Amino acid sequence: MSRMRLLLATALFLFLSLILAGCDGDDDVQEIYIDPFQAQVGSSWTYEINRDSETHRIRPLIQVAEVEYADGIKVYHYDTSGEYVNYWDEEGLHESITPPDSTPDVDGGWANWFFKYPVEAGETWECFSDPGPYNTTCVSAGTSVTVPYGTVENCLLYRIDSRNSYEEYVWIKPDIGIIKRAFYSSDGENTTNMSLVSFSL
Repeated sequence: MSRMRLLLATALFLFLSLILAGCDGDDDVQEIYIDPFQAQVGSSWTYEINRDSETHRIRPLIQVAEVEYADGIKVYHYDTSGEYVNYWDEEGLHESITPPDSTPDVDGGWANWFFKYPVEAGETWECFSDPGPYNTTCVSAGTSVTVPYGTVENCLLYRIDSRNSYEEYVWIKPDIGIIKRAFYSSDGENTTNMSLVSFSL
């Protein structure tokens, strides 16, 4: 009986060794970037729009309509009137919006944003969009913001400088998405806010 057990144990060891050796030599396995977002089809967010100190409406759900993989990157397509796409890669969050009935002419979209992540406070980089380039700066790599959803901790805060026409501040929680966007005119007036009310991943 002991000899039989020894033979079975040896056979099992050889079998597992062959499997592991085969895994080590597999060149066809595609490396997939695991983003911090991990949304899926049906994931949705609702925002409150506040313009000139007056709440105008609750924005309809921004909902993921399709998820695809491109070169190992998970790309999210949203159910909106225009084309809204975003994805995370090793550099950060990329967004592209094309309004309905318009022709993309810069970097594949009418409006493009890039939020670097990981990032340190004080880092600045240039982005390109229609009608022209702008600078984005990380103001804080860990701050809190209060919105109708509640107080969200450990957000990344970015400032977008659109070359003296307006400034935009964007709070992002990587595992939730955009928490708040605040727009300021060239004279420093807070004209519009978009604040998270609810979400479902």
